[in-house]
Amino acid sequence: MTYTFKTARTLDDIPDHQDFEALRREWFVLATTELASIGGPKRTPDEMMVDFWPGMQEFLAPNGCTILALDESGALVGTGSLRKIGPDACDLKRMFVRPAARGARLGLELVQRRIDEARDMGLQTVFSNTIHINHRMLQIYEGLGFRRIPRFPECHEPPKMDHLLIYLRLDL
Repeated sequence: MTYTFKTARTLDDIPDHQDFEALRREWFVLATTELASIGGPKRTPDEMMVDFWPGMQEFLAPNGCTILALDESGALVGTGSLRKIGPDACDLKRMFVRPAARGARLGLELVQRRIDEARDMGLQTVFSNTIHINHRMLQIYEGLGFRRIPRFPECHEPPKMDHLLIYLRLDL
């Protein structure tokens, strides 16, 4: 299967808002289940969806971008976002690949494309975090040169989740 990638800088760049919302809901279902399984906060996907569309501007120009992965038919199979968190730094957020598309290295490609976007934006530091049981994500980040760090000041996650998360940094 061949995949294409599209960079969304505005809401209009997202071809199918309904499918994008459905993909995000799939990610929230997985995230809430995984977090609860390791003692994290118990939230529902509906609670997480409340701020989804209002919060999207954080991940669009001029503050960032969202990368979309599409299959040969144009169906959305994955996404990842970047948000600027300082004059020369960004945070990689909201990456998800639908189960049917896993194993094709889309996660790696979504991270690499967001790093490339960060460079194009003139940023010098890329931060991210993931839950400590997400070994696939840690392999991708560390394989690209990210190093583990203490919590970074601009982190969006509440400090009460620090024991569940691994924080990462890449200097460009």
